[in-house]
Amino acid sequence: MKKNHLMLIIAIVLLGIIIQGLSFYDALVERTVTIERPSAEDEDRDVRLEVSGAGQKSQIDISVIPQKMGEDQIEKLFDQAISEIDESFFGDNESPDAVWRRLKPRTSYAGDMVGAQWDFSPGGIVDPSGDIDHTGFEEDEIITADCTLSIEDEKRDYTFYFTVVQPDVKSPEGFLEAVRMLVERSNEDNAGTEMVLPGDISGQKLLWKKPVEYKGLILCVLGLVTGVALYLGSGIDEKREMVKKREVYGRQYPDIVENLSLYVGAGISPRGAFDRMEKQYMKWKGAHPKEEKCAYENLILMNRAIRDGALEGDAYDRYGRNCIHPSYRKLTVLLRQNLRHGNERLLEQLSHEEQMVREARLRDIKTAGEQVSTKLLIPMGGLLGMILIVLIVPALMSISL
Repeated sequence: MKKNHLMLIIAIVLLGIIIQGLSFYDALVERTVTIERPSAEDEDRDVRLEVSGAGQKSQIDISVIPQKMGEDQIEKLFDQAISEIDESFFGDNESPDAVWRRLKPRTSYAGDMVGAQWDFSPGGIVDPSGDIDHTGFEEDEIITADCTLSIEDEKRDYTFYFTVVQPDVKSPEGFLEAVRMLVERSNEDNAGTEMVLPGDISGQKLLWKKPVEYKGLILCVLGLVTGVALYLGSGIDEKREMVKKREVYGRQYPDIVENLSLYVGAGISPRGAFDRMEKQYMKWKGAHPKEEKCAYENLILMNRAIRDGALEGDAYDRYGRNCIHPSYRKLTVLLRQNLRHGNERLLEQLSHEEQMVREARLRDIKTAGEQVSTKLLIPMGGLLGMILIVLIVPALMSISL
């Protein structure tokens, strides 16, 4: 176990001990016969207490209702509610003398502390939700709005007036509302097999046609986007596959170098070493028919090309290109130098390469271990958060009592 993991565990245990100690201390304190009520703006508070007496001991849950409001506070909330009505009721309408857009009456004000009930007269024009039925009147109509505000058992009436008018066809919203009203009237008046659309509004001719639908264009765009996404996705998949394949070649490279160094150290030429490595791999493959090593498969192709008459140097170069890892190209350079200068330094160079491969392998193992440790910190952090919630929340709730 690493030091940081041990420190994390110790910190969790110490935090648990502290919280549990506070909980025990709070449980030993004897309560008086009073419990502080929540303020008037708050909701009921649930309290769990332990009660003992008459030889009995048990726990009981108490729901403590908030304090009752004072007269000054109630008046202040009523005034605040009326102020909010004056500010928000008319919505997007510019003046209470020319109302045709939707109104915005609410069922509560002053932070939901004040309830509100609405009544509009004459009826049938404005409903409690604020919608205006423009078919219910032809000329401007004065509407009386009666709002009954309530706080607990206290009530206050607030009355005001406004004038509803027909929509202003010069504005886009008013034009649409006026046309909608004419369409509804036409729909109600026509009892035949076809609905006759209105032909004019405010003396101006109306032209009707179906809007252009862009389903085909949308489908074309979706097709193009899908094609681009598939193309990009295939490129990403190919890059991932290439990275994985390069990693496989990298893991097999140390085995290639160690076997080649072993045979060359025994006095066998690189050509003969590759033949023996091929035979050794074929025996392994016979014992594992469902597995293969890509670096050795390319080695077999290289030996086959040499046996078919290809130049040894060219075969080495092709082997380095087929094994898509830079280490193999470095190895083929050493082999080509051996063809030009002989075996004098090849064994020394292979030994050096073998040592570098071992060091690289150790670094890779260390890096992989560090990555695993880093990934473990995420679930450990989540576990710590859950533990803190389980321990702290009940303790804070008990301390607040």
